[in-house]
Amino acid sequence: MASGDTLALIAMAKAVPGGWRQIYDDNRDTIADPNVIVAGQHLNIPDGDAVVVPAVTPPAINSVVKAADTAARALNPTPAPAPTKTPAPKTPAPTKTPAPAKTPAPTKTPAVAPAAVTVELGVAARAVTEALAQQGTPYVYGGNAPGGFDCSGLVQWVYKEVGIALPRTAAAQATVGHPVSLSQLQPGDLLFFYQPVDHVVIYVGNGKIAEASQPGTPVHVRPMYLNGFVGARRIV
Repeated sequence: MASGDTLALIAMAKAVPGGWRQIYDDNRDTIADPNVIVAGQHLNIPDGDAVVVPAVTPPAINSVVKAADTAARALNPTPAPAPTKTPAPKTPAPTKTPAPAKTPAPTKTPAVAPAAVTVELGVAARAVTEALAQQGTPYVYGGNAPGGFDCSGLVQWVYKEVGIALPRTAAAQATVGHPVSLSQLQPGDLLFFYQPVDHVVIYVGNGKIAEASQPGTPVHVRPMYLNGFVGARRIV
């Protein structure tokens, strides 16, 4: 059904045998007045279908009733005086309730992979890394290359790798940089032994040193010792 339908119009639309009276007879228990159809009312139609009377806005109710009355009188065999012609009021279109606005789905922020972090080590820390990498290199007297080291050759090569040139011998290296106490030691500091100086090691932190000590013993890391210790110096 559409807004403004009457029993007569429904009978015509559904081709009901017996017209609007048949619909009225089949729905007497729910229709008190054949000219008044209540919004939301269910009507049984002889062809087996059912219709529901739509709701209309208050300003249109009288027009719907008048339209129903006019259609009923037109189909009623009882003659009725011709109604005075007056402009038929326009039935306003039913007010459409706007559909609720759809809430947009939250925008998903694409996951971003964490950027790789590059840590720039200080010069002393890089020197320690180079010294640790040479563990296992054979001791060679006078050696100052990865194929073989003596004590000062290891120190000279390690600091050369990080951009600092040092003298060749332990005695000469003991004059470079500035002195530090044992309580101030930091990784990369050099410890010197004996008098005159003829041995040097690299402090690598946590109370340990890296050294090339003697023939038959490769470059290694061991706990710091103080036998013959004469001083410590910081190169950077």
